[in-house]
Amino acid sequence: MTGSERSLVEGIDREWLFAAAEEDPVRHAYAVWDLKQAPDRVRFVTARVGKRVLAYLLIWYGHPAGPVVHWVGAGCSASFLTGGLPARPVLAVVPEEVTDEVSTALQPVERVPLLVLTHGPSIVSRRAREDGVRALTSHDARAVAALVKDRPDLVLDAYRSLPIGHEPSWGYFEGPRLLGVIRVAVHLPRVWVLGGVFAVLEARGIGIGTALAATATRAAIAAHATPVLALREDNRPARHAYERIGYHVFERRCWIDGGTGLLP
Repeated sequence: MTGSERSLVEGIDREWLFAAAEEDPVRHAYAVWDLKQAPDRVRFVTARVGKRVLAYLLIWYGHPAGPVVHWVGAGCSASFLTGGLPARPVLAVVPEEVTDEVSTALQPVERVPLLVLTHGPSIVSRRAREDGVRALTSHDARAVAALVKDRPDLVLDAYRSLPIGHEPSWGYFEGPRLLGVIRVAVHLPRVWVLGGVFAVLEARGIGIGTALAATATRAAIAAHATPVLALREDNRPARHAYERIGYHVFERRCWIDGGTGLLP
């Protein structure tokens, strides 16, 4: 192989990945987490020029509707990485600059701009509705099951098989009734990716999601980890709520749904 030859390589150099994650823990958080938690459900495809890694696909086979792909690294200079995409149906999360190339490879598609938000080490002030928020335990499994029942939503899918209390998660309760949830989707020493933010329809718009996010964010900061959140760019109320508790845009990406029906 010459120093400028482009290639797609099955798999990933783990030594390179863990070194890259030391320098940029947010971008590589899912790859490190999935290798730790579910190595039998993931595969990688790496784009290289010579021996230099440009980007990689993290392909997760944990959903029955189709694989979920994260494109990490360079965009335009690694556009040939589209050759490593799995066949439809597939849901892909990709850099903005390769949205058109990936859409063409997976067409027909639906796509939604995505924001990745991060929070600094500053303390989050307590929110008005946080009195209803508490950590979920195994005793709440029945309440969680009732919340997600008959709700076909990618955000809630993890709760259907999640051992409640195994990883940090919180719920908003009104008496015995569970009205909203949030969990730590990626739980690493330096990065907590918060996900599964959900409130029942009749409880939206009154600050429950913000209270849940504030509680989880404060816990991440207390653990000396960077809190990370992702949301649709067109979800302006959620973005404004997260910005009020100190989040800022880390990067813009795009969700591309090639036939899974899983688009959040």
